[in-house]
Amino acid sequence: MTTVLEERKVEVTPEIKKQIICLVGSVKQKEDWMRWVAHLTSLGYIVFEAGLYGTVGDNISQATWDRVTKVHHKKIGMSHVVGVIRKRNGTVGPHTKDDIQYAMDHGKMIAKVESIAYHGIFNDW
Repeated sequence: MTTVLEERKVEVTPEIKKQIICLVGSVKQKEDWMRWVAHLTSLGYIVFEAGLYGTVGDNISQATWDRVTKVHHKKIGMSHVVGVIRKRNGTVGPHTKDDIQYAMDHGKMIAKVESIAYHGIFNDW
C-alpha cells in the first residue's frame, strides 16, 4: 500500500515520524486544539486539525459546517491515526462521536491524544 508520504515523496527523517494524525474533538475548545497541534508537531508528527472553530449559528452557517465536515472526513481518510481531544470534563460530543465512527468505519486507529503524545500509543479508544 502506498502511503500519502510515499505519493508525495516526502523524505522521512528521524525527526519526522511517518504517522499522520488527524485530530477530532470539540471545536469550541480552539485553545486545546492549538496546544495539541503544537505539541504533536514538535514531536515530529504530521498533524491535521479542524481548520474552522466555532458553532453553527454563532459564527458558522450550516452549509459551511457541512462542507468543513466533508473536508475533515477527507483528512481522517488520509491519516494513519485519529487523535481524540476530549472535552475538559472527559467526554466527547455527538459530532466527535460521528468522526470516531467514520474513522472506525474506515479502519483507522483511534487513540486519546494524551496517549499518543506521552506514550506513543496509537490504538486505545
